Amino acid sequence: MQIRSAVTADLPAIQSLFSQAMRNADWLPVAARQTNKTDDFAAVSVGETILLAELEPGVVAGFLSYQPEHAFIHHLYVAQHAQGRGVGRSLLHALHTHLACPWHLKCVVKNHAAYAFYLRMGWTVVQRATSEHGDYYLLRLAAPEVPDVSDVPDGAIQQDSSNPA
Repeated sequence: MQIRSAVTADLPAIQSLFSQAMRNADWLPVAARQTNKTDDFAAVSVGETILLAELEPGVVAGFLSYQPEHAFIHHLYVAQHAQGRGVGRSLLHALHTHLACPWHLKCVVKNHAAYAFYLRMGWTVVQRATSEHGDYYLLRLAAPEVPDVSDVPDGAIQQDSSNPA
């Protein structure tokens, strides 16, 4: 698996994965899944930094976008074909080299799979609130679970900062 900074050429694949995730997001209210505004990744991620995961070269397995000035993770999506293969965990591990903790994110209460994932990763609930996407948890990670260097194969996590998206 390769984790790297996204480049402009990656944007169509990121948009495709994002659109598919929004269409399949049964945890979102129906109205939120049907609007074009929430399906336009570029519009909902202005100014964010994007990390990209590939299980094989040229095939996007997942991505994470974050707002560095707020240490806030805005999006973390894994392609259906890559789920259960450590992509989300690897993206969060790679983020450690880009962003100091603590980190924050919002997780819609009805998104049970994501909520369980974050709890397994050591996140804690700071508060519960409501938005146009329904009730959500504000989660916080005080310190990331970073793999022992001996656990990560050589070349498994690579970064490419050329032509950032």
